[in-house]
Amino acid sequence: MKLAIVGGVESERAYAEELRSLAAGAPIVFTGELHGNDLAQIYANASLYVLASRNEGFPLALLEAMSYGLDVAVSDIPATHLVSLNSDDYFTVGETGELAKAINKKLGMPVRRAYDLASFDWDRVATETLEVYKKAVRAEGGLQ
Repeated sequence: MKLAIVGGVESERAYAEELRSLAAGAPIVFTGELHGNDLAQIYANASLYVLASRNEGFPLALLEAMSYGLDVAVSDIPATHLVSLNSDDYFTVGETGELAKAINKKLGMPVRRAYDLASFDWDRVATETLEVYKKAVRAEGGLQ
């Protein structure tokens, strides 16, 4: 198997170079930022999605991976609890031993999963957001 590290670390060039140096000769591909069909190909052909972040806002990339039915292993941080996952999908942030164990376990028995992503549907989110704005405007005596 190959490890694909997708995304950029432009603000930490020295760190990125160190990773590339450590990975020399290993089956690791640093793709940089991907969009559109290139990103879709990564998701469609992946066996596992790993989010090893220490900090995240809302993890859209995690939702994308889930929409492709990928099994996941994610840092146990507040942002990853905004979606519904199983307890064995989490590992303690910064604990590389736990991360390695989670990856090995999941790759030992790869599965495709079905997730309920209905609450993250863009049409639903847009409608709910519009209702919040309408309510705020009505509360100020505007829009009737």
